[in-house]
Parts: sequence; structure tokens; C-alpha cells
Amino acid sequence: EGELAGSGGICIREHIVMHIALPYYRWDWEHVLAHEFAHMALAGLPLPLWLEEGVVQVITNGLVPRAEDSRERLRRLTETRQYWRDGPLPDFWSGDAFSDVESQEHAYRLSEVLATTLLNDHPREFKRFFATASYEDHGESAAAETFGKSLNQLAAMFVGDRKPMS
Repeated sequence: EGELAGSGGICIREHIVMHIALPYYRWDWEHVLAHEFAHMALAGLPLPLWLEEGVVQVITNGLVPRAEDSRERLRRLTETRQYWRDGPLPDFWSGDAFSDVESQEHAYRLSEVLATTLLNDHPREFKRFFATASYEDHGESAAAETFGKSLNQLAAMFVGDRKPMS
């Protein structure tokens, strides 16, 4: 991970040693610590970044739930849906969107929505997908084998029909 707008912590991976760096800001420390420790728990797994971030969000929200106004959440989800309907999904799958200031908030939100939806709607299949997804192809072959769908088809469950790329 790199510098992220709105980030309260960062998990630094160097020489197998894991460090957590917390900037001095007024953040929800419990949430930040849970998030970074969840990353540590998944360290070493060959997961695509989008899947790791989605699972980390699910774990974090399960450990330290945040109260969020339902109207605000709906507004943010609508913005994210529109962003990815128009935006570059290949950047999401590759992980590039997580380090881009313009797209990172939407990348985290889409990863959380996909992980939550797949886990809740297809728990057995999700376990198999999680165990076989690889960063090398962003989880594409595991998605095809497990769900019988491409990554873009999985994203379409939330995003809907995408505008054709010109």
C-alpha cells in the first residue's frame, strides 16, 4: 500500500517483517488498528489487492462496526456505482486504483461491496474463491472456476451495465 488520502494507517511490508505506522491524526484508532491487523493476518497470501482489501474491510467492520447515516451511505454507494460504471475497471482489478487519489475511495468501497456480497450470497463458493484467487491474474481464473463468471460480470452485480469504452 502507499500513501492514501483519508488513511489512518499503513501496513508496510519489508523483508517479511510487518510494521504498522499510524500517523498522528484524530482517527478512529480501533478501526485503524483492526484494519491494519487484518492486513497482517492475510500477509503472505497471494491475493489480488482488491480481494484482500474487501476481506479486510469485512473483518474490520465485523470487529469494530461504525455507525453511518443510511442516507450518507446510500449517497456514497451511488457515487461509487456511477464511478465504476464510467471508470476503468482494469485499474480496480490490477490494484492501481487503490493508490490513485481520485479512485481510491471508490476502490475500497467496491472491494467491500464485492467481498460482502459474495460472502453473504455464496459463502461456500467464496471460501473456495478466496483459497484459489491469485494476484497474478487478479482472481480472474478463480472467478471463472468458482462462480462461472468473469470479474467484470461479478462487478456488474453492483455496478450494472457499463458504458462502452471508446
